[in-house]
This record gives sequence, structure tokens and C-alpha cells, in this order.
Amino acid sequence: MKGGKNPKKVYLGLQHLSGGSYSSFKFSPSLNGLLCVTCVLFANEIGIAYRGRRDDGDVSLETNDELIKADENFKALLAYRVDAGDKVLEHHLKILGKNATYISKTVQNELIDICGQIITEKIIKEAKIAKYFLVIADETTDVSHHEQLCVCIRFVCLINGFHTIREEFLNFKKANDLSGKGLGELIIQTLKGHCLNLTYLVGQGYDGASAMSGCYNGVQEHVRMVAPSAVFVHCRSHVLNLVLNSTYSVPEIRDMFSTVKKCTTFVNDSIKRRKILEKFFQDSESSVSCLKSFSETRFVERHDCLLIFYQNFINIVKCLEEIVHKLESKTADTARSLLRCLYDLVVIVALFCA
Repeated sequence: MKGGKNPKKVYLGLQHLSGGSYSSFKFSPSLNGLLCVTCVLFANEIGIAYRGRRDDGDVSLETNDELIKADENFKALLAYRVDAGDKVLEHHLKILGKNATYISKTVQNELIDICGQIITEKIIKEAKIAKYFLVIADETTDVSHHEQLCVCIRFVCLINGFHTIREEFLNFKKANDLSGKGLGELIIQTLKGHCLNLTYLVGQGYDGASAMSGCYNGVQEHVRMVAPSAVFVHCRSHVLNLVLNSTYSVPEIRDMFSTVKKCTTFVNDSIKRRKILEKFFQDSESSVSCLKSFSETRFVERHDCLLIFYQNFINIVKCLEEIVHKLESKTADTARSLLRCLYDLVVIVALFCA
């Protein structure tokens, strides 16, 4: 389609692909059609990492083929920007020396750190204006098996004439000492490192682990030695999760959860079985296309799983009935067993009351 008041359609053939005007397009024999090479970069999920398999070398700007062959996500995006017409970036990458392009992984990390520092400084400035604040912290293990302490602060600030509660993340801290004293000192050091006056620390919120909530040697006690006004409050979300998890002590609820988990796992573990369920979802114009995996620890996610299961109970029963009649005997036996559980009045009542 060419521009102007009276746009004219241009039908591209293979003879056009060698010209400069349509050099971004490549013919795909497998698709039997044209492929926009520069658009391939954005065909996948948006949340891609900056780095790919490697992060060394220059950004090649010679041909569009290099965009799809690039080994690094960040540099491929730079090449895309140049190909889209960014002359300033193109001049920067072509003219300056290799030690002055500022596209290495080291510079990437430095820029990310600088952005983080600016955001954190703004948060601290607003917290100081609010004066009083409380600290929220939790410890977890990351993918590299290091213990990380997440530290957040909570304060009230004035926005457009209204008092608004703000809960802001400060940073992660590597926790080598997981005792109450060690974690307490780490929290205190983190707050002091951001120049927060602990005199105005009026609250602290953690989970119910003894190392955090212990009144004699837990984190809360060690923090109160430095900030006496910091009243400990057990995290309400964590309390709610514990209360809801305690419903497992009711046999009928426990059996219902077990049945839902088995049905969800049974259907999701097979493409054939998922396809059968998707067909019933489409026929009933359901807003979902699959069952949500069952979480063992977080009741919020478990609630989402139960809600989908409850809303699509009839579709799930129809899916299992079709599996019984159409798939192999072993799979059919499992589906038949699950159907007997779903036909149980106690399970139905527990599901609809949960």
C-alpha cells in the first residue's frame, strides 16, 4: 500500500524482494509467504531478557539478516532501531570506537543500577517528608540458592490533597545469617544505609516464623532495641493464608481439594485431554481456555484454581465422560475414577461452599 490521497495497492512478488524498498521482507518457503524480518524481534513475548546466548562483539548493521541472526536481545533491538531509521543511533554505532559505544553488559548493568538508585532516592525523599514509616521484610531463596532478604517501607503521603498509603520496595539484601539477630541487624543496616531516621520507625511487619516474630530473640525484638516505637504486626496476608490452609483439617474440604488437584493435573498433563476440554470451553463460550494449576502454598492462587473449576464444573464432567469413551483404557480408567469423585455429593457441596 503506497501513501498519498489515493493510496495504490502494491502486490509484492519474489521479484520485489531483491530491491531496497522491500529489503525488510523475506520469502518463507515453509509459510509460502512473506516474512517481515524486523518484526520477528517482537513476535515473541515482551518480557525477554536483555541478553541472549552471548553479549559480546559489535552490532552488525550491514544487512537485515543480521537482525534475526543476532545472538543478543539488546543488540538485536539496537539493530532494529537503526533499521527503522534512527540516524543518531546509527551514527553513534558506526563512528565511535569500540570502547565508546556503551552497549556492553557492564554498561547495561551500570545504567540499570543508576535507574534503581534514582528511583530509590525519590522514594526515600518522599518517606522523609512523610516522617513516620514502618518496615516490611521477608526472606526467600533465589534461583541461585542464595538467601535474599526483601526490604520494603510503608508510609503515608499527601497526593492531590488526599492522604495515600504507599508501600515501596527498597532493595534485596543477601542474607548470610538467618538468625533473628542476623536478619534484624541486616534490616537496621539497610534502613540506616538509606539515611532513614529509626526514631520515626513506628511499625514492622513479617511472617510468623520464629526467627522473624519471636518476642525474645526474633527480628522484631532486635529491631525494637534500636527503634522502641516499632510495633510488630503479623502480616495479614500471611495470617489469612494460614487460616485458609487450616481448612485442610476438615476431612470433606481436604477430599475436595485433593479431587480438584487430581482433575487439574490429569487434564493439564496431556495435550489430547486439554484439547477435549478446550472444545467444551469454546462450546459454552467460557472466558478461560484451560484449568489453572493447583498451588500447594498460596491460597490466593488456589482460590483462582477453585473458581475456574467451580465455574466450569459441567464442562469438566463432560470432558472426563468423553475421555472415558474415546481414549485408551488406562486413561479412561483414571477418568472414570475421577468422575466417581466428582459425582460424590459431599465433594460437590464442599466445592460450591469453598
